[in-house]
Amino acid sequence: MMAQRYISGLEGIQENLNALEVKMQKKLVRHALRAAAKPIQAEARHRARQFDRPDTPDPVWKQIATRAMKKRQVKRHGADLGVKIGVKASKPGEPFRYAFYLEYGTSEMAAQPFLRPAADTQQSEAINAFAKDLRDGIHDTVKA
Repeated sequence: MMAQRYISGLEGIQENLNALEVKMQKKLVRHALRAAAKPIQAEARHRARQFDRPDTPDPVWKQIATRAMKKRQVKRHGADLGVKIGVKASKPGEPFRYAFYLEYGTSEMAAQPFLRPAADTQQSEAINAFAKDLRDGIHDTVKA
């Protein structure tokens, strides 16, 4: 699932962004998307710490990361760029990662969601972080 949101009041920023090269536009927007993901990631980590056991060798909160989305995934949602916040996938030889089962539950265990509530509660902070980072990035680029 991909969140899509339209932010009003950024008309001047949009004009300044369009005046830049496409490569610079993508760089600034990608940076702003990562800045927007930080409050959600921090909240998800906080929520995951509440049920992580201290003796666990690979705590769930350390597995929560922000990554750039693949072009194929982003295009499917009609966008040009995107980032996602989620749990790192386990690789061969690494300990089994159980965060997916905590988030969604199993037939044996009730769900203990931490990602979706974090996104829901930090939505306005993420939007504000995006707008501020994009505004600052454009200002610094135009100024230079």
